[in-house]
Amino acid sequence: MPPSRNEVVVAYSGVHQAYQLALAAQEAGLLDCFYCSLLDAPGKWGGRLARVLGADALSNRRLEGLDPDRVVEHPWPELMLKLRGRFSRAASNDWIIAAYRFDRWVSKHISGSSGRVFVGVENCAYHSFQAAQVQGMKRVYDCPGYNARHTQAAAEETARRFGLTAVCVGDTPEMERRKEMEVGLADYVLCCSDVHAASLRTWGVSPVKAVINPLWIDSSRWFPPTRTPVLPQKLRVLYAGGITLRKGVPFLIEAARRIKNEIVLSLVGQVSEDVRPVLEEAGDWLSIRPPVSKLGLRNIYWSNDVLVLPSLGDSFGFVALEAMACGLPVIVTENCGVPVPDPAWRVPVMNSEAIANRLLLYADDRELLRSDGERAAVFARQYTPERYRAGIQDLFRQLV
Repeated sequence: MPPSRNEVVVAYSGVHQAYQLALAAQEAGLLDCFYCSLLDAPGKWGGRLARVLGADALSNRRLEGLDPDRVVEHPWPELMLKLRGRFSRAASNDWIIAAYRFDRWVSKHISGSSGRVFVGVENCAYHSFQAAQVQGMKRVYDCPGYNARHTQAAAEETARRFGLTAVCVGDTPEMERRKEMEVGLADYVLCCSDVHAASLRTWGVSPVKAVINPLWIDSSRWFPPTRTPVLPQKLRVLYAGGITLRKGVPFLIEAARRIKNEIVLSLVGQVSEDVRPVLEEAGDWLSIRPPVSKLGLRNIYWSNDVLVLPSLGDSFGFVALEAMACGLPVIVTENCGVPVPDPAWRVPVMNSEAIANRLLLYADDRELLRSDGERAAVFARQYTPERYRAGIQDLFRQLV
């Protein structure tokens, strides 16, 4: 018998994978409703705002194929957050308060739902899960973040090694407690890698409870350059993302210092105060750029040779998959969940010597650099939104 409709409810005030989760349910003929803050579509609040602010302003709130008739918006917590940030100094936890308000609103709306599966997202599912449990709905939790407690401990150890005094906190204790409570209410937890799932074991996410489904990239945005680049004398090494202790940046800086005559290193992202002393000690072999647009980042990928993601803990690592799709081999740590075509592309976490040795390999063998770049591009192309949604649809069909 084909599946009936009105089986799956998805809710989230932000973005993450929520829009793809809703589309996956719709494609399987199972979507009851997608509760979100904004959807850029005709007849929706998001569509009206996009006409005022411009199409790019809500590009991440738009998804071709998603039926607007199955989407219910609740924009007010999000809009109040944006207005507060524009006209006054917003507190650091304002966004989480907005998420809590959205969660309470959703919990009231699903109290009479006939759906059989509810999908909630981290920090925005506690009250919704309680309401779904009363309704007898199976609860699926999308928890994209790595266990912040593990990363914080590693960041503090990194600070001690490098003589740094400041350590910027990832999740607050309140956020940690809420995630743990949400995990406790969930029947299944969506994880984007084995590394991610392992980090959540201390929260009670057993192998039976974890559903591992790798994320995706948009191949229409991330692809190799059409012209073969001319390789310079020195290896061009790139890091992109938050320039923080938690991303392991000090170990990359230390690795680059060891082989500074062979490479030039570029960091692209927002600099955190906890790593600034390490950056100030670097020489002219290091350049730092602020965050750039997606198009700008693609151009930066094209003008570099290899990307390093030395994360202390990363559930996936989108930038590494983006870089591979653009033709760059990558070097990632064992605590980074992004898939790679060769285990040799992973190095031990918190190990600058291993990073340096891998970079020297490419600096000394440009043919290997070229072939690994081609291999990376072919490998990354398999991680599509369609593949991600197919994995989610398998789960939904099992649950209903």
